[in-house]
Amino acid sequence: MVQILQSQQRQPGFLESLIGSTKNKMDDYSQQQGKLAALKQEYGLKGQLEEKKQSSKFANQIKLEEHRQKYLDKLLGENKSTPEDFENENMITSENTHSGIDFENIPEENIIRAEAMGIKGLGESKQRKIKEKNDIEKAKRQAFESDREYHSKTSEPIIKEATSILKEAPLKKGLIDQQRRDIASGQTSGLIPFLVEKTGADIYRNPESSRFKTASKQRFVESLHQLGAAGARANQFIEQQLVGAQASLGRSEEANQTVLDLEEFVDDLKAERAKIELQLADEDNAKYGYARNDIARRADKKMTEYANQRQEEMAYDIRKRHEQNMSDEDLTKEIIMGNITPDTPLTLRTARILMIKNNDDERKAQAEAKKLGFRLPNEKTYLRG
Repeated sequence: MVQILQSQQRQPGFLESLIGSTKNKMDDYSQQQGKLAALKQEYGLKGQLEEKKQSSKFANQIKLEEHRQKYLDKLLGENKSTPEDFENENMITSENTHSGIDFENIPEENIIRAEAMGIKGLGESKQRKIKEKNDIEKAKRQAFESDREYHSKTSEPIIKEATSILKEAPLKKGLIDQQRRDIASGQTSGLIPFLVEKTGADIYRNPESSRFKTASKQRFVESLHQLGAAGARANQFIEQQLVGAQASLGRSEEANQTVLDLEEFVDDLKAERAKIELQLADEDNAKYGYARNDIARRADKKMTEYANQRQEEMAYDIRKRHEQNMSDEDLTKEIIMGNITPDTPLTLRTARILMIKNNDDERKAQAEAKKLGFRLPNEKTYLRG
């Protein structure tokens, strides 16, 4: 009997097992590496796609911002702005706006269009600018009204009086001219009442009063200082003539005319000062919108020259009238005797006498005139006669 023995399966050896195990692991590793490469490729493509998407989105955003900026620059007339000038999603604030931008005049339709484009804050900026402007104008107006009220308390009465003086000036001159005509014709009864009414001084009614004797002189000095500024010096010759005329008032034509010279002098000073004050008021109104309260002080400075010139003319008129009542012989004696009050004006008639006395030597004649106490008037005074 033949016995068939089953063959036993051979077990791999250690080395074979090791090699097989290693092979399996290598296959698994290769598979894993393939899967990893596939995943990398897949995610790489997705990353590139996302990057492209993000890049496109950013490009569109930049293009939109540029579009907004161009419109904003065109709208505001400003070409220097950049997106960085605007913070908080393009919100325009007082800190980041340009001072040269005229927000208040931006049309409403432009603001609406800008808002639709995402440009915020134009409407608020416009309203803020309008409010700021209104607040500034209100403050300026309040300051102006306060200044005007302060200055006008002083200047308005001055302007009112000056206007009244100029309005009455022709009438006052007409009354003085009428008194001169009356005196020339021998009618002197109205002189004293005229002086009382014009000056408001009752002392003219009482010739025996001590105040009456110096009334005209006092009026001359006070008027000169009040109307002609402290810088005008009172003419000594006029003062002396007024004191002498006062004593003969109503009885001497020369004295009467001299007192009227004073009244005309005072009226002329008042009228000239009124003109200056109104001129200064006009200049102030043009510059400030009101007349300043220092108008009287400024008028004083401008009056000095006129007051001195008007004094010189008045003194010349008084001296000329005095000489008209004298013969050449009497006038020559008066000159030679040297009884000349300081500031007595050198008339043309007296100058001719001194020229004859000094053999037509003008320099010697002028030197003698000054030595005697005569005052040489300026050319303007001589030209008026």
